[in-house]
Amino acid sequence: MKMTMFRLSMFPMVLCSKPVVRIINVLLLGGWFWCSDNVKADPFGEPVRYPVVPSTFLGVAQLGGKPVGAGSVLGFYSGYELRGSFVVSPAQIVGGQSYFNAVIQNSGQTEQLTKAVLWIPETGLLYEKALDMAMPLNATFADFNAIQTFSFTDVLSDEQIIPTLLMDRFEGFSTPKDQPLRIAVSRLTGFVPANLPSLDQSTPSGSRLVWNGESQGFTYHPRRDFLGTEWVLVPLPEGLAMGSFFMNITVQSAELAPHLRIDRQAGKVVVTWEGSYVLLVTQDLKSPFEPILNAKSPFSPDMVDGMFYALGAPKQ
Repeated sequence: MKMTMFRLSMFPMVLCSKPVVRIINVLLLGGWFWCSDNVKADPFGEPVRYPVVPSTFLGVAQLGGKPVGAGSVLGFYSGYELRGSFVVSPAQIVGGQSYFNAVIQNSGQTEQLTKAVLWIPETGLLYEKALDMAMPLNATFADFNAIQTFSFTDVLSDEQIIPTLLMDRFEGFSTPKDQPLRIAVSRLTGFVPANLPSLDQSTPSGSRLVWNGESQGFTYHPRRDFLGTEWVLVPLPEGLAMGSFFMNITVQSAELAPHLRIDRQAGKVVVTWEGSYVLLVTQDLKSPFEPILNAKSPFSPDMVDGMFYALGAPKQ
């Protein structure tokens, strides 16, 4: 409901300088209810989602040289991935033309929009039109004054359309600098098949992601000088309902764990450590540790028996 409303409410703004804007505004509300409640489910599924700014694709759709009817659905593909779709409502049919205003998802890589597919709900037929458009789309594809017409004639069978489900994202994975991150497939249950082939790919930062079939898990090897967060695209074998998914991984700078040493020297207990950590003490492990104010290494405590020591966060 929200997606349909968003698309239709945007369209009059594109046409605001044209005489037909009054017609579209009159039809807008009724068109939204019509296409929300009466159109059968299309065969496309949901477009993939990438963490990249999408493109706007404005055009006119025809079938055999005539405007497509209300309820027709357009799907736009890059290879097997559905990158955008649009439902034509009565509000988009103006002056004998059927307009569409689709949001096209970009992966951030150099790629092409390769195919447009038209679905007619009355007949259930699919029509294909080959495309060869560099992505992200040129700004002219969002300009009404440069609008293009796309005419469909070639019939396509249902079996040739692979519905692409919403691309899932997994967040919260983190690893210290220079240390690999191992992710068990159990943390991604339901998304990674057991027969995933070997995978060894570079990430956007230049780090590596490796799949180990024996241990059924991913290993992320951060680049030596990389610190920060990146989205890692993990491809899956062709033919699955979901062709890929994202992992969000953070590489953070981390100091070595502080080492606390307790010795006896000349009849005294001496506590030593490196760095600007705060020395903590407690007499009962069930009670919280308390800081020893102004304690510096080496430190000789007055009370020794039954005391427990630890290091707290470094002083700021």
